[in-house]
Amino acid sequence: APSTEEGLEGLEGLEVVATREGPLLQADAGRFALSFLDGRRLLDLAPSCVELASFEGNFCIVAVNGARSSREMVKELCAPAATLHLDVLEASHLSGLSVQLENLSVG
Repeated sequence: APSTEEGLEGLEGLEVVATREGPLLQADAGRFALSFLDGRRLLDLAPSCVELASFEGNFCIVAVNGARSSREMVKELCAPAATLHLDVLEASHLSGLSVQLENLSVG
C-alpha cells in the first residue's frame, strides 16, 4: 500500500504519497487534488489494474472513496478498503472549463 512522507527533497512541506518505487502523488497548492509527479501516471498507483492502463494523459485525483480534501484522499489511499473509487480529472481542467453556447433559445 502507498505511504505518506513529509519533507522529501524538493517537496518540503507538501504531503506526498509514495510507493516502494518512490514518490507518486503530491497535494496540489489548493489542497483539493492529488497530482502525479513528473514521470508518474495513474497506472503506477495500481500496476495490476488493467483498467488503468487505458488512461493516457496527465490526470489528477480529485476524490478517493468520496473523500475530497487532499489529506482525506491520502488517508484513503494509504489504508485502502477492498475497493477504491477514484474520481480523476484531466489536469488541464482543474481550474475549470469554459462552455460556449450558440443559438440558445428559451421559452
